[in-house]
Amino acid sequence: MTEIATRHTYTGADAVVAAIKFDANGLVPAIAQQHDTGEVLMMAWMNADSIQETLATGRVCYYSRSRGGLWRKGETSGQTQHLKELRVDCDGDTLLLLVHQDGVACHTGRRSCFYRAARDGGLVPAIAQDAATGEVLMMAWMNREAFDETLRTGKAVYFSRSRNKLWRKGEESGNVQEVKGIFIDCDADTILLKVNQLGGAACHEGFKSCFFRQLEGTELKVIAERVFDPKAVYKK
Repeated sequence: MTEIATRHTYTGADAVVAAIKFDANGLVPAIAQQHDTGEVLMMAWMNADSIQETLATGRVCYYSRSRGGLWRKGETSGQTQHLKELRVDCDGDTLLLLVHQDGVACHTGRRSCFYRAARDGGLVPAIAQDAATGEVLMMAWMNREAFDETLRTGKAVYFSRSRNKLWRKGEESGNVQEVKGIFIDCDADTILLKVNQLGGAACHEGFKSCFFRQLEGTELKVIAERVFDPKAVYKK
């Protein structure tokens, strides 16, 4: 049985924690990206305690689902991650950590966890990254059917958990994602898509990236301009 990660009350990071939509196990996906090169290094999980520790120390701390406890990145290997910026996506259910990676990020000894081929089964997180600029645009979910259609058409297709069906990115807004490269991480449980984002915006709120809120001190601030008006694009 999956252990539910404990959530505590904090003083310094209350606003950050309050802005995050943790899952039923008290966890949220966290993408680590090298702050100066744009390379996506890995995807792991955080709970409220690991977020608090990360903000307090400046060294990234995750939550290990397999070990059922905090995982201080590099505590065994010395390959620590130093936090430069923390951003929360438009839905509040995914974090983007801009970090400085000491050494390598992957436990296999590779710089990035995204070097493998795909596998079958279930839903997996899928990160979309601008192929030209390296900017992380969004994180969604894929099942095998979505992955196969993406491969066949060259356009990003995800699986919508809220609607329980395939979600062809841009089918309503026209902001299609043309896939330029597909990478799978070391554990074969996260996909990285390098895409050409048509329409200039990946976010349903009209921003180029879903990660348009950045932590400054203890406040989340909007750091980007809207590319389009969502009310004009989404008629429903």
